[in-house]
Amino acid sequence: MNRFGTTLRFASALCMAVIAASAADAQSRFPTRPIRIVSPFAAGSVSDVSLRLLADKLVELEVADTVSHETVRQVLKKTSSSRT
Repeated sequence: MNRFGTTLRFASALCMAVIAASAADAQSRFPTRPIRIVSPFAAGSVSDVSLRLLADKLVELEVADTVSHETVRQVLKKTSSSRT
């Protein structure tokens, strides 16, 4: 391969690396808002307890700043009270 082709490949690879690095740097930390977990089962059930443990672990591992855990009944109360 001639010298021009090698230089062109190197320049294009360098440009792609710079673009990829700048795009990765521009991304903000995900998630930007609190995570909301809604349990479809009653409070105190096995799934409810496991979701609460998962929420605590997400905060501990700093995946999310805050995790809101609610049951479906709590969500329905909020929506019905906001409608009136």
